[in-house]
Amino acid sequence: MSLKHVILVSLANGSATGYEINGQFAAGLGRLWNTSHQAVYRALASMQKEGLVSFTEARQTSKPDKKIYQITDAGRQCLDRWLLKPQPPTQLNEDLMIKFFAGEMCPTDRLRDQVSEHLQYHRQNLASLEMIEQQYQEGERPLSRRARIQQLTLRRGILTERARVAWCLEAIALLSSMLELELA
Repeated sequence: MSLKHVILVSLANGSATGYEINGQFAAGLGRLWNTSHQAVYRALASMQKEGLVSFTEARQTSKPDKKIYQITDAGRQCLDRWLLKPQPPTQLNEDLMIKFFAGEMCPTDRLRDQVSEHLQYHRQNLASLEMIEQQYQEGERPLSRRARIQQLTLRRGILTERARVAWCLEAIALLSSMLELELA
């Protein structure tokens, strides 16, 4: 998968400016795919050259004209091929795990501090996801097909964050006991 596919999914739901697509990352897509504003604009330019998206320009008086992007037939075909293609499991690339793999090269107290920071992040993310889940539960019934499928994405996020919180707590406990032994 690439940023191109994420943008095609976004545009399959309707036309949008680069600014609006970036806003979708800030509002929720960013939990699923990490990118930057610049990367989105570079990808849109590349996708336009490939014929996957097109744009119309909207005049603005005090600002540069804005480009409103839409998916093309070729873009829809590309998206359809990707949606039907089996995806291999995602490989983990996590800096903190490499630090643990390095073992004794990193001081125990620094590892514990870094895990504590991760714990805070994952607890906040979990609370945010659980709040969204509560909104799903209080929302209209029955849920649309799209909402039910998106809810599965939400559930995976919640379960993942719960596992990360549990691991952080376990790691902090172990590192704290190791630190006590080191200081004794």
